[in-house]
Amino acid sequence: MRKFLIVSLLSCFCLFGCQERVVKIACIGDSITQGFGRDNQDSYPNQMNAMLGENKEVRNFGVGGRTMLKKGDYPLWKESAFTEALQYKADVAVILLGTNDSKPQNWDQYGNEFYSNYLSMIDTLKTTNPKMQIFVCYPPRAFAQVWGIRDSVIVNGVIPVVDSILTQRDVKLIDLHSAMYNNEDLFPDKIHPNKIGYKRMAEIVDEAISK
Repeated sequence: MRKFLIVSLLSCFCLFGCQERVVKIACIGDSITQGFGRDNQDSYPNQMNAMLGENKEVRNFGVGGRTMLKKGDYPLWKESAFTEALQYKADVAVILLGTNDSKPQNWDQYGNEFYSNYLSMIDTLKTTNPKMQIFVCYPPRAFAQVWGIRDSVIVNGVIPVVDSILTQRDVKLIDLHSAMYNNEDLFPDKIHPNKIGYKRMAEIVDEAISK
């Protein structure tokens, strides 16, 4: 009887104490993260969540039209989604911002603050979980100047700042710009991926964070 009791207790311990901890992944960004023109079902975070095992959970904290720039026209900083991302206390965060920052009303006026604002976002996320692994992304190529979004600014402004961030903080790079540079067919409005494009993004991000 005593032996049976010990075995039962050990079994219960393994059932409740030996389960693999869920790795929480926060995807932070604009409409390219949120999922443009659809109910978010095709977004790269949702597709990535479906691809991963039960021990990983992906949450989508993207908000369309938002900027990294605190003085931009629509800063992500002011959104409840960003507050929720902080409260989530993720193990892994993927930051994909800069596309809307490239617009004239944002970059031409406040582009010199993009670097400090980016560092601030990384540091703010780290306060919620000092062990958080953070990935910073080059935005995908803008295949046309739509809604004021300029690939020339992404290439010559946003990307160099992200490169500088890599030297100042312990973060890793995901290069979506190069990886999807020749995939214009996956961007029907020249800015946002279609379902297949989002799947490709999910695969690229998953590969990066799984290394």
